[in-house]
Amino acid sequence: MREFTPAHRLFDEVARRHADAVAVEAPDGDLTFAELDARSRDLATRLLRRGAGAETVVAVGCGRTTELIVAMLGVLRAGAAFLLLDTGEPAARTKEKLALADAAFMVGGDDGHGLPLIPVQAAASDPGVLPEVHPRQLAYVVFTSGTTGVPKGVLIEHLGLAEHVLTQLAPVYRRVGPDGTLSVGGGAPVTFDSFIDQVLPTLTLGHRLVLLGEMERRDPGSFLSRRTDVVDCSPSQLSLLVEFGLLDGPLRLAVFGGEKPGPEMWRALRAAAAQAVSVYGATECSIGSVEASPHDSDRVCLGEAAGSATLHLLGDDLRPADEGEIYLGGPGVGRGYLGDPRQTAERFVPDPFGEPGSRMYRTGDLGRRAPDGLLEFQGRADDQVKISGYRIEPGEVEAVLDTLPGVRRSAVVPAAVQGRVAHLVAYVETSPDYDEAAVRAELGARLPGYLVPKRVVPIAALPLTPNGKVDRNRLRGMQQ
Repeated sequence: MREFTPAHRLFDEVARRHADAVAVEAPDGDLTFAELDARSRDLATRLLRRGAGAETVVAVGCGRTTELIVAMLGVLRAGAAFLLLDTGEPAARTKEKLALADAAFMVGGDDGHGLPLIPVQAAASDPGVLPEVHPRQLAYVVFTSGTTGVPKGVLIEHLGLAEHVLTQLAPVYRRVGPDGTLSVGGGAPVTFDSFIDQVLPTLTLGHRLVLLGEMERRDPGSFLSRRTDVVDCSPSQLSLLVEFGLLDGPLRLAVFGGEKPGPEMWRALRAAAAQAVSVYGATECSIGSVEASPHDSDRVCLGEAAGSATLHLLGDDLRPADEGEIYLGGPGVGRGYLGDPRQTAERFVPDPFGEPGSRMYRTGDLGRRAPDGLLEFQGRADDQVKISGYRIEPGEVEAVLDTLPGVRRSAVVPAAVQGRVAHLVAYVETSPDYDEAAVRAELGARLPGYLVPKRVVPIAALPLTPNGKVDRNRLRGMQQ
């Protein structure tokens, strides 16, 4: 393995070479590389003096501003780990994440949620000596949907983050432009690892990050008005952008992942002058591990492991197979799940193909190796779904529904529109005190918008399979 250099150290040399160039273009203004370098060092110094350091989780609640990028780099430079928060998320869910992560400080924003609040900008302090970072130190915590009604925290170390920055998107970007020559759209939700994927590779290569505001990132016309060279988003959003003329503009690279793209988009990208890359991976493996470019076949395939990552298609006996479950390995495999050793042991398993002591991640995705060698996605081994790039465990929504007055029990299933999973539908067995308006209000207060079902359907009794489990196929059939 190459000598370890943490992501923020990779930024140091770039900041010196591109000091006067714009690093971040955001709704609240621009930052040059020199300004971003100085402000993040100042924040790191102040964090260290307050007691932050290795294994300290620092929450970041800055919204989609230049301060958000300063905070991310500042926390990493202090040797601590960041937890990015969505300022529009329900307060109850934010507090839940802060408690689960045992966050010690809050950086930015107006509400520390009971934590010491540290401003991103302050009177410049005397620069301190910033610590060296060990490869296995915690770099960030990111939450995904869980099956128990509680968000699931994933722990990623500096080694995994650095390997991703160096080996995943860096080679792709260099195929379309030299370092420091591209503008990259930053439109992912800040609480998703795809946002980290947009920020750090961009800045460590000296490119310009075009940070889109909340309304801009949701509106295709506003998104395209920023005229970026690189677009990185989910296939659902990419399809909308293509409809609005994305491929008619100055686009040089489209990066998409998080869900399976449709063959129509695959064909459109293949015919376009811009390059396109489909990225597959897992939050648990430092964002992305696999990439593929559109090929001559209309079949949408996963591609092969990129950089230092490894990919294995294994049967139930953990031996290579033509059909089976997809496992990801390499230095990007994360530490595990926050406060959940049982799930960590189930998903992060010993890697018989790697170095002694290494682990691989069991994705739960099923695959098939076609006769021509291409790896085809065959669905999930469980109920997890993806909607517009959001990873969703229906069990998390069900766990909240089942606690509400008037709901005896519930089942949440995905609804498809034109062959693509578009939203969730909840079916609920009700008691006489059921109040749909109250149920929907409580869902909105406890869950982020992407987890709230579009429809809540009262039902006399949930259909069951012969073995007594909820028959989700019949529920899906009721939507036809």
